[in-house]
Amino acid sequence: MSDEILSKRTVAVMLILSMLLSVFGTIAVINYLEEYSPPAPDSQTSMRNHNTRVGQLSLEILPAPKEVSTTGYLTLDIQKVEP
Repeated sequence: MSDEILSKRTVAVMLILSMLLSVFGTIAVINYLEEYSPPAPDSQTSMRNHNTRVGQLSLEILPAPKEVSTTGYLTLDIQKVEP
């Protein structure tokens, strides 16, 4: 009887320790990512840091090519290769 109670206590302690380790590990990873990840650029900052140039662009949209239909025959001969 005492072995069974000891076993249940051991399992309970191990479960609690694993949950605590999981929570503290998650917090540590989140803190690390917040500290070392670069800040997200906002639109005004990114526009100030890039050169802008003025130019012209022309675009010509061509009609889709007409479909060409063809006919043909295919013969497939499958042979078993003997070793």
